[in-house]
Amino acid sequence: GGAVRDARGLPDNVIGYTGVDLVVISPSSANLLAAMSERQREAFRLWAQGGGQLLVSLGGAATDILSSMPWLAQRMTGLNLSTVKTIKLDPSAIETFTSSQTRLPTLDALELPARGGDTRIAGRNTARQPARIAVDYSIGLGRATVVAVALDSPAIADWPQRLLLITRLSKRLL
Repeated sequence: GGAVRDARGLPDNVIGYTGVDLVVISPSSANLLAAMSERQREAFRLWAQGGGQLLVSLGGAATDILSSMPWLAQRMTGLNLSTVKTIKLDPSAIETFTSSQTRLPTLDALELPARGGDTRIAGRNTARQPARIAVDYSIGLGRATVVAVALDSPAIADWPQRLLLITRLSKRLL
């Protein structure tokens, strides 16, 4: 597997996803998702609901990503795409999750709904209010781990524990 850069490289039949263990979606994937044909979107949805495993990183691209995946947005109880709220996230819970000694700066994050799914990482925003950072959602027979922050943001992309974070988040998926 590897990164797909052009929607034309994506299958338009669920059979095309045979052998795919995990799909990672990040803010840099938003344009790719938007460029998918209806047949490609349907194949992707069927794969996910049939047992596919997703790691979805949102950050500031939450509306773009989730509007291309309404079947995932529907699982996120209480999420309204027209009133998506971003928050400033205290990264200490992410640092603890990875046992990191390397500090992260304050991160921009989607305010994930307080209900639904299984919380993987819980933390606080900079106003010290509770915030869900990573949540597992069942999608038919499949599973999606939704992360409130952009895992491809410069702050996290350059962070030494990024790969460990992604590995730990996807461990239940694989």
